[in-house]
Amino acid sequence: MKKGRPKIDLTGQKFGRWTVICEAGQKWLCQCECGVVKKIWGHFLKDGQSKSCGCLRKDLAVERETKHGKCFTPAYKSWTCMKQRCLNPNSPKFSIYGGRGIMICERWMVFENFLADMGERPEGTTLDRIDNDGHYESDNCRWATIDVQNNNKKIVNQYTKCL
Repeated sequence: MKKGRPKIDLTGQKFGRWTVICEAGQKWLCQCECGVVKKIWGHFLKDGQSKSCGCLRKDLAVERETKHGKCFTPAYKSWTCMKQRCLNPNSPKFSIYGGRGIMICERWMVFENFLADMGERPEGTTLDRIDNDGHYESDNCRWATIDVQNNNKKIVNQYTKCL
């Protein structure tokens, strides 16, 4: 048996997300807040090398990567589609938006600003520019139904180009 300091009982103590259940040989049986049970070296608990079963790292990564939590909302989808039409030359609709000079105001390049100005997209509506030759900006955009948008379309007749 090794001489040295006596082993301190860690039972019941919390280290990060771990709670020590009992001694398990040379290690300690611990339960994470998420429910995982695992044997951990005591010095890993005491010096902070082990704070959880791995769930803490995952949660911190999600938190770091999540800006607004709205990635799957209708408003976010409209915002990303608007950016594709105006900014991506590979987008099928680029030629009738970005290709003809339709731009997005600088404020709306950040989704949170777009959402603050437009609000959540009501069901049955899509993003509409009031003036079809105008840019995407708060005073030229609204949420509109397909019927309203169809009445606001710029009709281009291929035969008028020859006249």
